[in-house]
Amino acid sequence: NFAHGEVFMAGAMTGFIASDKFSANGLWESNFLLSLVIVIVLAIMVSTFTAVLMERVAYRPLRESPRLIPLITSIGVSFFIQ
Repeated sequence: NFAHGEVFMAGAMTGFIASDKFSANGLWESNFLLSLVIVIVLAIMVSTFTAVLMERVAYRPLRESPRLIPLITSIGVSFFIQ
């Protein structure tokens, strides 16, 4: 699956944006451990949601198709997520 990197990057970008917002609000400095746990859980949730959605929409309908079709779909999903 060529889109695995994009799934992880969606989680990483979510974590980065959330930590940036926490830092702007002062929550990052005041309660670092709680902020870190929230950021990590949020990143995991976004990555999981993206992966499950991608599997249900793009890959599950193609289970019985020839091998080349899911490969092309994987490249297309990768471009779509980017």
